[in-house]
Amino acid sequence: MPPGSRAISSIVLGAVVAGSVDSFDQAAYAAGLAGILSITAAEISLEVTASSVHVVASIRPTSLPLATVFESALLLAQQVASSGGSAAASISAQLGATIQSISMPTIDAHILPAP
Repeated sequence: MPPGSRAISSIVLGAVVAGSVDSFDQAAYAAGLAGILSITAAEISLEVTASSVHVVASIRPTSLPLATVFESALLLAQQVASSGGSAAASISAQLGATIQSISMPTIDAHILPAP
């Protein structure tokens, strides 16, 4: 890595939720996801597109280690995928949107060049 540059890692967590992009409450979703992951909403950025509502959360934790937040995101995805019932309903309530599906989280790393 060149001098002065730095690596930035983020967790990417995609979900499809019921509804439309126009009615989707991004602030509530980010706040709910932050609560589940024990971080702040400021550490999450959302990309929202149509397909029901396709949400891709880029999570750059600063308040907890990346590995800790990744484990929480992985547990969240596993709970939705395996239970489908009450756990999914509880998670949907926390996120303020009905989760139809969720992807397993991945880690994305980028190198930012020196200024």
